[in-house]
Amino acid sequence: MGRIDIILPDRLERRFREAVLERLGAKRGNITKVIQQCIEEWIIREELDIAYVVATALSHAKDIIYSSDLTPQQKDAAYRILIKRFEEDIYRHIERMAKDIIERFKWIV
Repeated sequence: MGRIDIILPDRLERRFREAVLERLGAKRGNITKVIQQCIEEWIIREELDIAYVVATALSHAKDIIYSSDLTPQQKDAAYRILIKRFEEDIYRHIERMAKDIIERFKWIV
């Protein structure tokens, strides 16, 4: 198990400890549990941001294809190829991400 030491401003630390105590009680390990959950949620938000960027990039690529001087049939074919290649790559990436997230959550719960 890894270890990360952090320094927090006094006010933030006090507020955090009070919030954990109020919601979960004084049970040993509650602070660690909440920090782990916060880190996981932050990672997931970052991954969702990446998904948004990918979708935006795909939309931009579609715009490039459809604004080209290709015939409508060529544009459609080019876009289908783009989507197929994108799907092949993204499925492999998402599968790796999903397995990684599952492993991360195993040590939180």
